[in-house]
Amino acid sequence: MGAHDDAPASNPTTTTTTTTTTIDELIDVCTRAERAPESEPQRALDALRLIESFTAFDDAMFTDARFAQCGKIINTLRKKHGDDEVKAAASRVKAAWTKMILARAEPDAKKQSAKEEKPGKIAAAAAAPVVEKKDGNDPLHEAKVAIKNKLELVDDPARDRTREIFAEALAPCMMDGKVKGVTIEKLASIAAKIENAMTAKWPDGGKDYKTKVRQLAFNLKDAKNPDLRTSMANGDITSDVLIELSPEELGSNERRLANERIRELAEWEAVRGQQQEASTDAFKCGKCKQRACTYYQLQTRSADEPMTTFITCVNCGNRWKIC
Repeated sequence: MGAHDDAPASNPTTTTTTTTTTIDELIDVCTRAERAPESEPQRALDALRLIESFTAFDDAMFTDARFAQCGKIINTLRKKHGDDEVKAAASRVKAAWTKMILARAEPDAKKQSAKEEKPGKIAAAAAAPVVEKKDGNDPLHEAKVAIKNKLELVDDPARDRTREIFAEALAPCMMDGKVKGVTIEKLASIAAKIENAMTAKWPDGGKDYKTKVRQLAFNLKDAKNPDLRTSMANGDITSDVLIELSPEELGSNERRLANERIRELAEWEAVRGQQQEASTDAFKCGKCKQRACTYYQLQTRSADEPMTTFITCVNCGNRWKIC
């Protein structure tokens, strides 16, 4: 027998020590992930993987305002980072933190439920804040992500971001139910065509380009203006036509009517005091049926057109005009 044969067989046991992570440590690693350049995604990945290894947190951490700041950093990486692996790692961190927060809150919810006469209602109230809808379970959010994943990118950060903006603005078409046969691929194609038309008109991508992007995105995603995006999805409006529409033409019917009313009132105010008014009984008020009126005339159109007569009822204040 060798020297080692005489030794008793050992059965080593492994002791796992869980170290509690402090808020300062967490802030430090989160900041490293946030400040890592997008051109070096591995640095952000290393930081996120280290955060994933943190499994024990100090109880006081969850009520510390700095923990909320860490959550914002992780959420930003999850949504906006250019590297898919970084996004996935940030998503895992968020899911793990959500699970820990819920597990920590569960005992308190059970204690509160036992004190109430109607535990069913308390359970429902405790469950209410746990809403994942904004992210993974929100159909609109999922539609936005799906459309952006189908976009044809052109390896130009500014142009690609513009395409994503239009993709997000068109996403409600998947929820409106107003477009038959609408698909993710079709909306991604429309978003790319709008951006192509804009680049063709403003190849330098200057101020006019950026202004039009904001203008179109605002009106396309406006909940009160579904007709515009529906017309785009149905092909009633082409991309070339869309980028030529004025802000007024892009607005909803409701907004156009409101603007018309504003212009009408402004017209009355603008001419007030500029023309001497005359009294007459030649006009009959359509509101109070009286003939006590004042009027004046103004050339509001081309010189070969008749003057516009502005009439005000002295009795009830009603105003109208005759062209």
